[in-house]
Amino acid sequence: MALPKKDFKPIDVSVQRTQSDEDNMKVSFVKGRFLRMQQARSVVVADWNTYWKMLEAIYRPYEDGRSSSVVPLSSAILELFIADCIKIPTDYKFRGETTKYSTQAKALEYVWKYDYRKHNRKKAFRDDDYICGAFGTSVMYVGFESYFREQKDFKVDEDLNVIFEPKKFKKEQIVVKSVDIRNFYVDDTAVDCIEQANDCIYLEQISYEKFMNYKSNPLYKNMDKVAPQQYSLDYQPYTTTEQTVKQWDFVKIYRYWNVERDMYCEVANDILVREHPMMNTINGEKALPFTIRNLGKRIYSIYWRGMCEALMMFNSEINNLREMLMDAIRRSNTQVLAIGNWLQFDWREFSYDNEILSFDGNFAQNFQQIQGNPPNQAIFSYMEQLYRDIAVYVWIDVQNIMW
Repeated sequence: MALPKKDFKPIDVSVQRTQSDEDNMKVSFVKGRFLRMQQARSVVVADWNTYWKMLEAIYRPYEDGRSSSVVPLSSAILELFIADCIKIPTDYKFRGETTKYSTQAKALEYVWKYDYRKHNRKKAFRDDDYICGAFGTSVMYVGFESYFREQKDFKVDEDLNVIFEPKKFKKEQIVVKSVDIRNFYVDDTAVDCIEQANDCIYLEQISYEKFMNYKSNPLYKNMDKVAPQQYSLDYQPYTTTEQTVKQWDFVKIYRYWNVERDMYCEVANDILVREHPMMNTINGEKALPFTIRNLGKRIYSIYWRGMCEALMMFNSEINNLREMLMDAIRRSNTQVLAIGNWLQFDWREFSYDNEILSFDGNFAQNFQQIQGNPPNQAIFSYMEQLYRDIAVYVWIDVQNIMW
C-alpha cells in the first residue's frame, strides 16, 4: 500500500496568509505583553548563560601553555542536592552534620540508577529538582488535554490481504510536566509568588508536521494561514548542544493565559490559531495552570537564587587555585641542568628509550642540578578554607569529591 501523495506535497509559500483585523489586534496585545515580561526578566537571566557553562564544565586549555582547570563544583553540589531532594541514602552528610571529610559516595549512580530503578520516580519531578537547584526557580505545568486523532490501523482481511483502516480516537490525559524555565514568562507585576500573577506566556517550538495535526481539533482555527519558519533560539539566554543542531520547518507558538480577562489563546507564527475562556481552575476558580518552586530568596522578584549563582564566586576562585597548584607542581617536577665554563656535551646515545649524555671537561666543578620548589602550602590552606566557606554557604560539604 502506497503512502498518500498529499503527505509529501511541498508547502505552497505563495498562498496569501492573512488574518482579520480583530485577530491582528489580539496578536499585537499578546506580543506586547511578551515584550514587557521579557524585559522584566532580563535582569535575572543575564547570567543564565554563565550558569549553564558552570554546569557543563567544559575544559578549554590556554594558548600560552599554562595549566587550565574547570572544576565541576556546581555539578557536584547539584547532584548532592538532588540526592537530598529525593530522600535517598548517601554517604555524604548534609547541613554541617560532620566535621571530617573522609566519606566517599557515588552520587551520580544513586541519582540516575538507584532512584530510577527502585523508586520509579517520575522524570518530570526529577527534572524540576535539577532546574530549581541550578537556577533557583523551576516551573511545572499541570493541565488536562483532550483531543481527537486519526490513524490507520494494520489489518489482514479474509483473503490475507494487508489493509490499513482509518480510525479516529479521542485521547484525554492529565498532564504534569516540567517546563523549560527559559520559555516561561510571567506577569511583570508579580514579585513574590505566581498567585500574584494575572497572566503568563509559555513559548514552544514544534515541527510544522506536528502542528498540522491540530487541524482535527475543533478549538483551532486559521491553521492554513500559518507558514512554517526555520528553527531559531535567538531569544534564549543559553543554548544546549542538542538544540544547536536542530533544523527543519518549525512553528513558534505563544501560549497565553490571562485570569482577569478569562482568556486563553495561542499565536503560531504571528497567526491567532486558538482563543476561548480559560479552562484551568483551582477549587472552581480560574487560575494559571503553573506552579513555581523556588530555592534561595531574592527580594522583590519571583525568580530566586540557585546553586550556580551562589557558587559563581567560589567556582572562579577554585579554578584559579587549582591552576596555580597545577603550575606549581609542574615547576617542582621540572629538572634543570646548569652547565658552567669548560664543560660541553660531547655525544649522546639512546638505549632502551634512555638517553645517555657524555660531557667533556671537569664534570664535578661545572655541573649542577637545580631542583624545582615545592608548591606553597598557603595554596592548600586557602583551598581548604574555601571549601569550608562553601559548606557553610550552601549547606553541602563537597570537599571530599573535589580533591
